[in-house]
Amino acid sequence: TSLSRQKAMFLLPVAVLQWQLGPKFFYFMRLPCGSTRIVYQGVPIDFSPPWRRMTILGGLKEHAGIDAARMTEGELTIELERHGMKDLQEAPLSWGAIVMKLFESLCEKHLVQPTFVLDYPIDVSPLTKVKRGDKRLVERFEPFVCHIEIGNAYSELTDPIDQLERFTKQRDMQGKDQGYEDNPLDVDFIKAVGCGMPPTGGVGLGIDRLVMFLTDTPNIRDIIPFPMVKPRN
Repeated sequence: TSLSRQKAMFLLPVAVLQWQLGPKFFYFMRLPCGSTRIVYQGVPIDFSPPWRRMTILGGLKEHAGIDAARMTEGELTIELERHGMKDLQEAPLSWGAIVMKLFESLCEKHLVQPTFVLDYPIDVSPLTKVKRGDKRLVERFEPFVCHIEIGNAYSELTDPIDQLERFTKQRDMQGKDQGYEDNPLDVDFIKAVGCGMPPTGGVGLGIDRLVMFLTDTPNIRDIIPFPMVKPRN
């Protein structure tokens, strides 16, 4: 059963706190809804645990038949062309950037029920610790519900030398259509990490997106308390 928007905005922060602190945190839907099962835009969604876990590479193999783990950048570029996603004006993409482009286009549409997507490419995760056993990937996961990413979590990179190398590589990619913003190298951040950063991890949860599910609202602008609006003129 969907909630009124006012009631959801009041109850959800309490539910999220319970989600973060409680031992059975996946039952955060029960406080505002009375159940872990809801219907969003006509689609039944079951938030009860355990949620499915899927790696980026595993998802590509399952939903697109692409074994990216064994493929080179050139072979993955051919897959982009085969699926009509290769822009002739686009600069050559890195292995990780191609993998993410394929996953977002071919796999995310299949993520209806709550799913944890794990092991993102290092090329799109410059602040994240390398995954042990595969230096192309990092220790990062994102929960998806009904094709929508509702959070982001990863192990923080604590090596200042590695961080500097990644920032430098990212800066070199700016202007080459790799999806990076043109920002200056953050030297202060690297110095701070070098002063001594303990093992750290974190998670960000999109409360506004959860409210969308609780209130059966299709547009996120309809539930943001103070949305950005264009001038009338």
